[in-house]
Amino acid sequence: MNIVNPKVTVLFVALLPQFVTMEGWATAVQMATLGFIFMAQALVLFSGLALVGGYAGQKWLNRLGTQRAIHLGKAVIFLVISVEIYFL
Repeated sequence: MNIVNPKVTVLFVALLPQFVTMEGWATAVQMATLGFIFMAQALVLFSGLALVGGYAGQKWLNRLGTQRAIHLGKAVIFLVISVEIYFL
């Protein structure tokens, strides 16, 4: 999450006030609490995704067939680019 991402600001302005009550704590405290809960769950979610993705990526990239496919794909891309440059 990026602090300057406008989608996060819109989420906070549009969604969180629905869960703020007038009978509870001060409005600022409730908004801060909801914001902290949102950030905490985002941290847990994105950390888990990074760990699982890193583990799966390493397992996948260490396979010989995957490495061959990547090299073949790069060769095809460079071939297409060189043909395009040659005929322009």
